[in-house]
Amino acid sequence: MLEVYGPDSPEYRRFRYFRIWHGPLMVNMRESEIQRSFAEGIPDLIGALENLIRRLEERKADFGADTTSRVRSAFEGLDLHPRIASVCADLYRGGHYRNAVLDASVALVNYVKEKSRKHDLDGSGLMTTVFSKNRLRNPRAHALLDDSPEMALEYIALISLLAKRLDQAKRTTP
Repeated sequence: MLEVYGPDSPEYRRFRYFRIWHGPLMVNMRESEIQRSFAEGIPDLIGALENLIRRLEERKADFGADTTSRVRSAFEGLDLHPRIASVCADLYRGGHYRNAVLDASVALVNYVKEKSRKHDLDGSGLMTTVFSKNRLRNPRAHALLDDSPEMALEYIALISLLAKRLDQAKRTTP
C-alpha cells in the first residue's frame, strides 16, 4: 500500500492497518474460532481489494490518455497573453500547430514594433535593436516545420511569456 499509493494517500490511510479478521481477538481462542474469524474477514478483504483495484484503474485511465489530449488540456490551462491567444488559440485547438506558433510569433513581432515604436525594423534587426546585441532569427518563418502538439505548446507559452515581459518593459529614450 505504501509503495503503490504513498504515505499521504487516502488509500494508505484507510487501509494501513487493515486485517483479514472479523470479530474480537482473544487470548486462548480455539483453532475453530480463529478460522471462523479469519473466514468472516475475507468478504471485507475482497471488497477492499476491489476498491483499490478500481482506484488504480481510475489512475491508469488518467495517465493513459493520449499525449495530444493531455497537451491540449494543458494548453487550455495556460494563461496566454491576450494578443497571443487571440491569434493562435483557434489554430492550436484545430490541430494547426505550425500555423498557431507562426501566427503567435508574428503577433509578438507586431507587439514589439508597437511597444518600441520601431516600425521601420523587422525580424532579427528589430529584436536585436530592442532586446539585445545578439542576432535573432525566426526559422519557422523561413522553413516548413511541423511541430508536435507538445513543441507548439511550449513555443506558444514562451511567446506569451515574452509578450507578458514586454507588458512590464519601459521604453528608454536614446
